[in-house]
Amino acid sequence: MINWKDNYDSHAWGIATQQQPLTPPERTVIERLAGQILGLTPAAAQKCWGCAHPPGRHANTVLRVHPGVPHRFSEFGATLGLKFFNATKDSRWLAPAMVKFHATQRKLLPGLPNPHVQEVYAGGSLRGSDGIERHYLVQQWIEGDCLEACVRTALSEEQALQIADDLFLQIIIPLWGGGDFWWDVRASNYVVTPEHRLIMIDSDVLAAYLAEKLAQPPRYEQRNCKRHVPLQRYPALVAAVALASPGGRRRLKGKVVQAARQLFTSALQPVLAEPYPLRPHWPERATAAYQQFRARFERLLSAALS
Repeated sequence: MINWKDNYDSHAWGIATQQQPLTPPERTVIERLAGQILGLTPAAAQKCWGCAHPPGRHANTVLRVHPGVPHRFSEFGATLGLKFFNATKDSRWLAPAMVKFHATQRKLLPGLPNPHVQEVYAGGSLRGSDGIERHYLVQQWIEGDCLEACVRTALSEEQALQIADDLFLQIIIPLWGGGDFWWDVRASNYVVTPEHRLIMIDSDVLAAYLAEKLAQPPRYEQRNCKRHVPLQRYPALVAAVALASPGGRRRLKGKVVQAARQLFTSALQPVLAEPYPLRPHWPERATAAYQQFRARFERLLSAALS
């Protein structure tokens, strides 16, 4: 049995995802399919073995498997997540490609696995008793709070700096340096763990240019033409983190946001905007640019508190 009440039913439906919650019959289908995927025994399936969480744009739900529940993917860790894609028209074309990418092609990309990027272990599709085919992913469960929620509440100065460090030093620079970048930049695609470390939980867009990345020689058209999107979104993300710091919520918050955006534009955008193929030693140059940004960002947060 799945707990749908605590996280799923309390979700603000229709506001962020423009979706409706699954009906009771649909939930029953999902429960049975999840039990088949996990290989649960009939006895285990009758107990409360998982919890449903609100979906993203293309997912019905994400199920967290409780620790200690024996299943066929136990080798990957104590906690696991199951992501079920929508069977709606706008997701039907996307789901098979995403499942194929994560199940067989993702491992071909440089820079992965990365401890700050959610792992995906398997994927496939099953047809439920209602006759609808549903695609799914078996993935690492990341414990913590969505960055989107964190920046709406509060972050200490230390937490804000740690998030910035992880975003650039652990995620952006290592992956971009290997030729992997993404443009689906939004706070809802990151989780802040209880240890205040940042994990990217949605790497689907890495699949969009897989063919050109693996071509011999590789092509770079799509990565270069899409590069302006994250360069517009990262300053907003940095500004949101700054605004969530203690000083950012004072009367000078507008100036804090503007200053954070300007810091990004002057220090980081030039190096992140360099086209592929990247010049030699790009990760070192990008890291140096980030350290320059970071020192000024820290001073900005401290000054906002004074």
